[in-house]
Amino acid sequence: MKESSGRRSVLFLILAVAVCIGLGFVLGFLWSALLLALAVMIIKKVNGGPMDGYCMAHLRKQLPLALVGLLFILAGMGGAVYAWMMYKETPVEWPNVIGGVVVAFLGIVIGFYQVFVVVRDACFPEKSALAQSIRSQLEHPDEAPDVVELFSMVDNDIAENGVWFGPLAVGKEWVLGDEASCLARVRGIFYLDEIRRHHSSNGTKSTRILQLILLDDRRQTQTTDFLSPDDLEGAVLYLRECLPDAFYGKKAQMEPLLEQTEEQWYQTEAELAQQRAQREKDKNDFTKHQNTILRRADGSVTSRITLPLLRDTLEECQKSIEETFFLEATQPVLIDDTAYLSLECTAGTALGTQVRLLLTQAPQTGDAAPAQGMQLFAQPEQAMRVMTAWLQRQTLDLTQWTLVSVAGSRFKTNRR
Repeated sequence: MKESSGRRSVLFLILAVAVCIGLGFVLGFLWSALLLALAVMIIKKVNGGPMDGYCMAHLRKQLPLALVGLLFILAGMGGAVYAWMMYKETPVEWPNVIGGVVVAFLGIVIGFYQVFVVVRDACFPEKSALAQSIRSQLEHPDEAPDVVELFSMVDNDIAENGVWFGPLAVGKEWVLGDEASCLARVRGIFYLDEIRRHHSSNGTKSTRILQLILLDDRRQTQTTDFLSPDDLEGAVLYLRECLPDAFYGKKAQMEPLLEQTEEQWYQTEAELAQQRAQREKDKNDFTKHQNTILRRADGSVTSRITLPLLRDTLEECQKSIEETFFLEATQPVLIDDTAYLSLECTAGTALGTQVRLLLTQAPQTGDAAPAQGMQLFAQPEQAMRVMTAWLQRQTLDLTQWTLVSVAGSRFKTNRR
């Protein structure tokens, strides 16, 4: 990071020198020298030091915008000087030049504002929009630590747990994009992917707008712009997995939430809290009363079975040609007056998109192995529901299942 940062600093300095020389012809070389000194100070301020992390890297990316601001100033002043010289040579009516003067004035104002924001964020990062977004996410913003600790909170989380999607990093506690968002406070995940067309005399130009908008519990939004639709899609899918109870949809679907009254939003928050509590309870119940062992074909065994582990195991099998794993009950499960001991799950490219499920009956007294079982071919989501019910020792509906003869993991179909 430091090496690339050094290259960017050298490039910025070269561009700053070129722009300041150009401004010297308009403002005078004394002002040009002062601007160049300011650029050098900014570079020294944002490079190295205790805050040389992801957050400061975000602020460094804004440095080229200072050059854009200087170019606006240069263009605006150049246009103003040209308009004044033309007016002195061939006086014209004031209404005929007012448009050009206004454009030049706006260019100067925009340029000064852009330079001011970049200089402020680089030299005083505690006043930057990024620092303010982190501070506002804390429980007591007025008691927030200094900017070094603020940035360290986000930097450490991103360094240890960060998953990057273009300009956006998702950690365990924080999301870092154009602004920072605390994952625990995110209530909505929305996106914008649209093409805007601009018609002119030279033809039609198309611009694709890609944005991720996160809505927090205060109904404030944090927006991050993307260049790649794949990065945007990846970020949305990953955040949905991290925040399964959050609202999700296109940007237009966020408007009803923003238009809610305080009372309505309070009710919405209560419903979301109830969903989170129920999900946590279901998660605890899922692992609390399990008397099942997950056995893989390679002989590995675990009794700590979770839904993510179960789904990952199934997906791994689907990627193979054909692979089987077993959910073996430590005590027989009674279904329709028949005791079953194991649920065998087979998946792979040989079976296409289907999953083969086999419930094997508990062996009769004196039998060395089970003789019969019940078989079902199901889609992955249905298979997950069956396996979840089996783990929770719930009664399965075997109406669509087929009775089969079992011989190890090989069996021959027998219709009932």
